[in-house]
Amino acid sequence: MRRLKGLARVRRLPLVRTSTGRPTLAVEMEHALFDRAEWMFEGAPSPAGFSGSALISIDLTFLGRSIRGAWNEHARLVLLHAVSGSVRVRLRVMRLARAELHRRWPGLVVGPVETSARFALRGERLFIDVDVEARRVEARVGAR
Repeated sequence: MRRLKGLARVRRLPLVRTSTGRPTLAVEMEHALFDRAEWMFEGAPSPAGFSGSALISIDLTFLGRSIRGAWNEHARLVLLHAVSGSVRVRLRVMRLARAELHRRWPGLVVGPVETSARFALRGERLFIDVDVEARRVEARVGAR
């Protein structure tokens, strides 16, 4: 006779960590958010370089059953504060935008890509709006 396994344990994710005295986005939550992210990228190269934007939209309805604690207005504001203050999130959206720029225009040679991000909650969605700017770099022929 075969033995049945015990019940599976459901592990709830921490929304934020507070070990530093202020809420910071938990790494597990960052991954969960970006696993569900939908995004649009628009822009075009010009003689001067590149200008565009990315809009990242994340449906937060999964949080009601995935996080430790209650998913309420206070938790939503804590999440917004933690996401907008997260260096990891800002680096991640910057890298996503730069990678998309190079994927769409592989021959475009640009200098440093400058980005700025804005964060907003509307209903059960988190929106991250990323502006992307880069100057074209001209390769000098015959330069030593």
